[in-house]
Amino acid sequence: MKLSRKTIFIVLIVVLNTFNVLVLYRLWRIKAHKDVPKSSPVTTIADTTKSIEKVRDKKAAKDSIKQQVFLPILGSSDKLGAKDFANLKAYRKAQRKIAQNYPGELYFNGDTSRKEVALTFDDGPDGRVTLQVLKILAKYKVSASFFVVGNYVKKYPKVVKQIADAGHLVLNHSTTHQSYLKKSKSWLKRDLLATEDAIYKVIGKRPAMFRPPYGDIDPQMIEVVQQNAYKNIIWSYDTLDWTGASVDTIAQGVIQKVRPGEIVLMHSRPGVENTVKALPLIIQRLQKQGYRLVRLDQILGVKAYKE
Repeated sequence: MKLSRKTIFIVLIVVLNTFNVLVLYRLWRIKAHKDVPKSSPVTTIADTTKSIEKVRDKKAAKDSIKQQVFLPILGSSDKLGAKDFANLKAYRKAQRKIAQNYPGELYFNGDTSRKEVALTFDDGPDGRVTLQVLKILAKYKVSASFFVVGNYVKKYPKVVKQIADAGHLVLNHSTTHQSYLKKSKSWLKRDLLATEDAIYKVIGKRPAMFRPPYGDIDPQMIEVVQQNAYKNIIWSYDTLDWTGASVDTIAQGVIQKVRPGEIVLMHSRPGVENTVKALPLIIQRLQKQGYRLVRLDQILGVKAYKE
C-alpha cells in the first residue's frame, strides 16, 4: 500500500516531535540531578523525618517544663517548737513561690505521675556517717544522690571516689556551705566552680546539678547557677534530721507522707546518726509500697554531669 506524501509528512512531524520531547526530558533530568543535593531521595526523607522528630521532642520538652509541678515541701521534727516550725513553713512557701518562676531550671520534685523517690544526702562527705549510709544503700541495692561540700571533698577524696564507684551521683553543694544570698556574682561563681573543680579531680566528671546551702534561693543566685550550666535542685520532703529528730519521726514522716516524684532531703555528716538508723526502715517500707528508689538524673530526666 502506497502512502501519500501528505501522510508521510505527518508521520515525520510526529516522529520529530516525539524525539524533541525525549531530548528535552533528558536535558531536564540531567539539570535536575545537578541541582539536587548529593543525598539520595531516601536520605532526604529520613533527614526530614529526623527533623520532624527533633521539633516534636523539643515541643514535648517545652510542654513538660510548662507543666512542671512544684510540690509543697513537707517534713516536720519533734525537736522544733511551734514558732520555729511556723517560720519554717512560711520560708518553704516563699521558696516555692520563687521556684515557680524558673521552670526547667529549678526543681523541687520529679514526675508526680510515677511511683519514684530520690533519696539525697547533703553536707558530706565525712569519714564515718557517709560510709555507713553507703553500706546501707549497697545492702538494699539502692542508688542515691550526694550533694558534697568542696572543702570536705578535698579532705575525704577516697570517700567521694567510693560514692561514685558505687554508682551514686556526686553533686555540688558549695565550697564552704555559706548561704548564696547577699553575695556578689563573682563570689558565687568562684565558690560554685571551686567545688566543681574539686569533684572533677576525684571522679573525672563535672556535676551539672547544684543544691544551694540551706535551700536559699533568689533571682541572682539562680542566674549565676544557670550561667554556669547547672540546674538548681531543692527538695520536696525535708526529714529535718539536722534538728536531732528522733528515728521514728524521720522514718515515719517519709513513710506516711511520701508522694510520687518525692525528692527526700537527708544528711550524711556527724550529728545525724539517727538518719543512719532510720534509713533501712525507710527503704524497706517505700519498696514495699511499690516505689522505685532512683537517682536525681533518673527522676528528673536531667543530666547529672556536664559533657
